[in-house]
Amino acid sequence: MPKNNNNKEFNTNFLKQFLQNEENTAAKLAIISAALLTLGEGISTLSDALTLEGKKSENFDGTDAITLAIIGGSIQTFGDIVATIAAVRAIEELQTLSKNRNNDNNATPNRIKELERENNYLKAELNRLKKQKK
Repeated sequence: MPKNNNNKEFNTNFLKQFLQNEENTAAKLAIISAALLTLGEGISTLSDALTLEGKKSENFDGTDAITLAIIGGSIQTFGDIVATIAAVRAIEELQTLSKNRNNDNNATPNRIKELERENNYLKAELNRLKKQKK
């Protein structure tokens, strides 16, 4: 039993850290979307089971099954919306990453030139000091 509590605590802490991290928003949304879709599917399955069981009863009017089907379908639809938002966010994150890489690639030649100038200056200073010493 204590192991199970530790696992729950670990999972809870991991989830808190994961959600607090500002990176990977698309991944978070995809996970939430998958959970919503699974929940909606489960509720729809429960509705189907209730319908099958209810057909055995004379007093079955089906409103509970229909209500569950509507709730399940709504949750699945919301999950689809979240999945769409996750896909858009993933594209935005990739575009940002691509821009950052391009900026880094543009900065690298400038940094190399700067280091070369600094190196040349230091060589010249070293040569000047050597000549002064003689």
